[in-house]
This record gives sequence, C-alpha cells and structure tokens, in this order.
Amino acid sequence: MRYIVAELNRMENGINLTYLVNTEDFRKAQNKGFKSYTAFQDIHKIHHNVLDAFMRRLPPRTRGDFSEYMEGLRLKPDTRAIALG
Repeated sequence: MRYIVAELNRMENGINLTYLVNTEDFRKAQNKGFKSYTAFQDIHKIHHNVLDAFMRRLPPRTRGDFSEYMEGLRLKPDTRAIALG
C-alpha cells in the first residue's frame, strides 16, 4: 500500500517538500509506522532545495530492471528529469 505523505513543489529557489500532515493518507502512514523521511525529519516545516536528496535515491538508468522500477512508480520508462531554472 502506498500513501501520499508529502508533496514536492517547484518554486523560484528550487524544489520544496511539504508534508501533508492534515490528510487521511498521512495519518494512515503514521499508523503503519511512518515518521518522516530521514533527511527531512521536521514534519511541520517546509524543506527547501530537496531535489538533490531525492535524485541520489534513484538507481542508474543502466540498471537492468530500470524500466520495471519506473513502472512501479507509475512513470513511463523513458521519462526524463525536468529542467530547473
């Protein structure tokens, strides 16, 4: 089961993460043991410039099962990163 616990928003200064603490999905995730993402522990704060932390977590495109990985995230395997700036 997947729960939507936060959102990423593109702002002038980069990508920000905001936890969706007042949502049913967030409460369900907490009931299953979710606290926060390790790099962004304060669930009541807007975290600025978070894109690098998420990009480091992606596997390389050369990985043998990269297409399946992307499909598991409901993304087309040929999806490219968005340009920021």
